Amino acid sequence: MWVLVQIKSNRPLIIACLYHPPAADQSTTSDYIESTIAKLTPKHPNANFVLTGNFNRLPVDNLCAQFGLRDLVNFPTRDQAKLDLMLTDVDEYDHPIKLARLSHNDHCCILLEGKQFHRSSYTKVRRRLVTPERKNSLLSDLASESWENVLNTESIHDKVTNLNSTVTQLLNKHCPERDIKIRADRPQWMTSSILKLIKACDEAYDRGCSSYKFMLNLWCRRPYALASEGSLMKNSTVNKILRSGGKLSSRLPMASLQNQYQIIW
Repeated sequence: MWVLVQIKSNRPLIIACLYHPPAADQSTTSDYIESTIAKLTPKHPNANFVLTGNFNRLPVDNLCAQFGLRDLVNFPTRDQAKLDLMLTDVDEYDHPIKLARLSHNDHCCILLEGKQFHRSSYTKVRRRLVTPERKNSLLSDLASESWENVLNTESIHDKVTNLNSTVTQLLNKHCPERDIKIRADRPQWMTSSILKLIKACDEAYDRGCSSYKFMLNLWCRRPYALASEGSLMKNSTVNKILRSGGKLSSRLPMASLQNQYQIIW
């Protein structure tokens, strides 16, 4: 059983309760755990994991190394054997407490007391409010501007000053600056377009649209495959997907997009 726990002002937490029967194939169980984590990670990229349950000596070294997990249990849980594990990537979690077993169960109980999570710190930055409609109105005013204060000035310095002043006034009119809060630990490559892709991808996934696969590959490979912000947003299909909220599916030119962005399916 896998449960997603939303924690206010902190990362989500995915808790898994697992049982590996003693006679079960170890590779099958390991493949299931690894594939499930691999599927959940793109869907919830900021989530932490806690995997707990009766592992019955299932090897977890490769699992821990692959996903950055560590086992918190350092004591036997059934007689002298350590069969129950707690694998997590949460740094705030520390040593669990061993408690008496319940009823006829021959496994002990384990209590994990979570420490206070560090709240995510935010910083204020100034950004211009830019939308397609605001861009069009700005371009319209730029085209209708007479520019007499620039053309009729003899001094180059005054021309540049008047030009900057006029453009700034129009920018402030159509695309005013505003203060926004962003997470201090947000990666530099996590731009607003990537956040829009993630949101559109989630909405498409919830509706069952196949276009979420295209968007998922785009933003997962954004830091490595795409050269610049412009190369992403200039693509007409990406813009159509964002405007439609991820509703496009059958009309996606997957072959050409796969070659253009080196998408691996």
